[in-house]
Amino acid sequence: MEPLTRRQELVAILERGEYSFEELRRVTQARVRDLDDDLAHLEKSLRHGPRRLVVVPAHCIACGFSFRKRARILIAASLSCG
Repeated sequence: MEPLTRRQELVAILERGEYSFEELRRVTQARVRDLDDDLAHLEKSLRHGPRRLVVVPAHCIACGFSFRKRARILIAASLSCG
């Protein structure tokens, strides 16, 4: 079996759950620019299939305030029929 590409590894990681950008950086040991490029590419690539890259803003449990810069990233199955 061939080793996974960096982007294939990223998909496999995100299929396991939600991660912040910093958590993904730690897990993948990627540079900020590389990870940002990989996520942008994945977002475009996943549009052609049943899954989507979903960015969920972090929020305060007490008041519900949304921290848009502290997003959680995950891959989710599309609920529509294509």
